[in-house]
Amino acid sequence: MLSYTRDSHSLPRLVCIVCVGLCLSGCTDDKVTDPTATTAAAWSGSGPAAPKFFVDPEPGAVDPAAETLTESGSHEHQEDDSDQGMSSVEVDQRIEALRTDPLGGCRIDMARKRVEIQAVTLFDRGPFLEFLACTERGKTHEGLFLSFCSPDKLHLACLSLGLDPGEGPEFFGDPRPIVGAPLVAITVEWQLPGQSPVRWQAEDLLFDRHRGQAMPRVGFSFTGSRFLTLPAGYDGPAERQIYAALYMGSVIAVFHDPDAVLNTPLEAGGSDTTYVPYEERLPARFTPCRLIIEPWDAKIHGPGADPNLRTDLQPAAAGRPRLRWVASPGIGGPAAAATRGQPEAR
Repeated sequence: MLSYTRDSHSLPRLVCIVCVGLCLSGCTDDKVTDPTATTAAAWSGSGPAAPKFFVDPEPGAVDPAAETLTESGSHEHQEDDSDQGMSSVEVDQRIEALRTDPLGGCRIDMARKRVEIQAVTLFDRGPFLEFLACTERGKTHEGLFLSFCSPDKLHLACLSLGLDPGEGPEFFGDPRPIVGAPLVAITVEWQLPGQSPVRWQAEDLLFDRHRGQAMPRVGFSFTGSRFLTLPAGYDGPAERQIYAALYMGSVIAVFHDPDAVLNTPLEAGGSDTTYVPYEERLPARFTPCRLIIEPWDAKIHGPGADPNLRTDLQPAAAGRPRLRWVASPGIGGPAAAATRGQPEAR
């Protein structure tokens, strides 16, 4: 049986210093740290072929990412007519190349006091989401982004920004809101060939099917995961301790997860049927992107923030959903109005 401890959030200080030093040494690459640089520039290099994480479907097979949820919650197949994004082979090669990268797809920009994670979109429509981001070890069938950053490096990066992890969910799907843990803001950025960079606050890319609009801008809580004790004979001959986020591939959760590094603080995180991809705002699957993480500032990132402070973001009215969800009463907030085409805040 697995056992865990919650009193050892912080990794050893020496390891932290070494890893932070490595990350800082990577900040000299303007292709990564310059916010105006093209996202594609951060994806140079290739690696040897690896055991495939993504398997190309057989001819005629239905691609699950080309499905969308109808108003009743059933799946309806839609053809994906977009040819943007990386191929599954390129994604596999990128994963393998980063296995030997000491920075592991993560950069710390101390001058701007932020962390940048390399990722690709996993879905542009369809499934209920449990994660904003996960690694290839995680629930990629329920994650919006595939993170190329190792969760332990993200933990160390957050420590380097002066954040100390707070108490997270006690169990999977814990319906209680997370209170007291430090908050971070997450901006998602991508750039398609021949186009200007696109930036959204992460919450704007998650559609709350109960409320009929985007997730509220409240940030994400640094809960720091936990350590698990694997007994002898369980995935190894001897008993050992592992960092749960690294073992489970849990990076940023929108369904409360004690193993994740970051969690939504919202009570809605107690339901795994609250959030779906905000289809009208997302690029094609496997589009390279960056997740930019920085300490939360309500005056800049909160729902009442002055829009003039974030002129780099897409307009709040852009990409209004074509479909209004009708939710049953219960977890996730009030039922959305059964109307179409009406204006909404976000």
